[in-house]
Amino acid sequence: IDGICSILSKLVKRRPVKVRLIGVGETKAVFIERLKMLGVDVADEGAIYEETEKNRILHQCDFGLNMMKKGTYVGLTTKSIDYFSAGLPVLNNIAGDTEHLVEKYDAGFNVRKQPEDMLITQLVELSAERKEQLHQNAFRLFCSNFTPEIFRSKLEERLQGIL
Repeated sequence: IDGICSILSKLVKRRPVKVRLIGVGETKAVFIERLKMLGVDVADEGAIYEETEKNRILHQCDFGLNMMKKGTYVGLTTKSIDYFSAGLPVLNNIAGDTEHLVEKYDAGFNVRKQPEDMLITQLVELSAERKEQLHQNAFRLFCSNFTPEIFRSKLEERLQGIL
């Protein structure tokens, strides 16, 4: 929450920001209140389990927020896979696999790797063409790594290596 609010507090000073929240959580009410105090327009979509509805919402967004507390270590979040499957680039602070994939496919911004002010300038100055390219790259990342066919193929390849 602190990292997201830090970035959005600077971004909202330079352009309008709307955050669409999907899901539930213990700190959601606190998060929403903090965002509103910053001047962020918040749309609380609630828990959505239907993929079509989730994708409809994600397609209205410029970026997915893929950020966790410092010191949290995960290989990959299901949330990031949802974002990539919808062709949504991310603002990511998760090290490891996600950071590597975002860099390799140019599918968003790794916010840990640059000063916040530089990130904000990049976001504000994004052209429509660059945004579209980031969206295409995010979907390409998904198609190259996470479709059921790709997953099965990679699993079979790894199992053959073991056997």
